[in-house]
Amino acid sequence: MPGHRKPALTAKSVGGLKYFRRLQPLFARLHDLGTDNDHAGNRQLHFGHYASLILLYFFNPCLTSLRSIQQASDLGKVHKKLGVPRTSLGSRSAAARIFDPEPLHAIVAELAAAALPLESGREAEVLRGLTAVDGSLLPALPKMAWALWVDDTHRAAKLHLHFDVFKGVPCRATVTHGSGNERTQLKNTLQAVCTISKTGQITGTGVLYGQNPVSGATFKYPFTITKGVTASGKLVLTGTIAGTNFPATLTTTVPNGPLTFSYVVNGSTYSMTGTGTVMVK
Repeated sequence: MPGHRKPALTAKSVGGLKYFRRLQPLFARLHDLGTDNDHAGNRQLHFGHYASLILLYFFNPCLTSLRSIQQASDLGKVHKKLGVPRTSLGSRSAAARIFDPEPLHAIVAELAAAALPLESGREAEVLRGLTAVDGSLLPALPKMAWALWVDDTHRAAKLHLHFDVFKGVPCRATVTHGSGNERTQLKNTLQAVCTISKTGQITGTGVLYGQNPVSGATFKYPFTITKGVTASGKLVLTGTIAGTNFPATLTTTVPNGPLTFSYVVNGSTYSMTGTGTVMVK
């Protein structure tokens, strides 16, 4: 039986474009990332473009390959919404190696923080602050040598997902090899997004995720940043734990150093170190 020819891709076939109105300003922050080796200054496909195309793929089951993504981006309506220039398949394939996905963590955290709960009332309030954590195996191709699992012929990646039960949205995710340990992924991690005003004042929000080493319980501390200063190669952000008057301080070594988070409760100071992303826009 001859194979069925796939129907031609049209503007009506592609959906989800309305969401990019909210996403494009966030992706614009990624524009200059991954351009260190672009000495000629002629790169056309930037990180924000690539992130938009990958998200478009997940929004549309009709897109099944890199070539179909390219065909979709050439459609007038899609090109206008995403602003992605026409580039070769080779450039889009190479983008996966050029762009480090780590900065996307802060954008996901910002979107999760802005999400509104789907339910209200006393029963819904019980779920506020509750984070469900799960690890799911994803099939991996044999050539994905890093995706260790059972043996060389059985490879898998593992998605470690943190899900905000109250809001009904994912708030953090990491991908490891199939044998990745859940407890290792529950180490202290932090995402923060800051804005610098015209007067130089730094404000923003962030979330600290972690696990109590004694009880094993997971926790999530949203915090508000009201001030920021730089000193000796470090960025020091101060504010309070969200919903309280407990002082909080985040210290990070610029640009990719360790993070230290401390807060004060009833005169006692608690500190913890971890990893994460602090984005200043």
